[in-house]
Amino acid sequence: PYVGAVITIYHKNGKLIIEIVYKDGSTSEEELIETQTPAGRKLVEAEGSQFGEYWLIKPDGKLQVFDDLGLITTYITGTK
Repeated sequence: PYVGAVITIYHKNGKLIIEIVYKDGSTSEEELIETQTPAGRKLVEAEGSQFGEYWLIKPDGKLQVFDDLGLITTYITGTK
């Protein structure tokens, strides 16, 4: 579901938000909750995830996605 998407994580009205814009133009936006872990900043959906998905921003800036089975992918990151 993350292939061909632009992912933006930002603060809006005091909340941490992830916005995903897919190649077909559809979008999704979710509120995230952040915790600090030894591996980096762990971001989970505020409403929970059916498959245990979470995002990890590593100390080197890489963005990774995990689920209850492990690592799904690592994204190329940039800043605006």
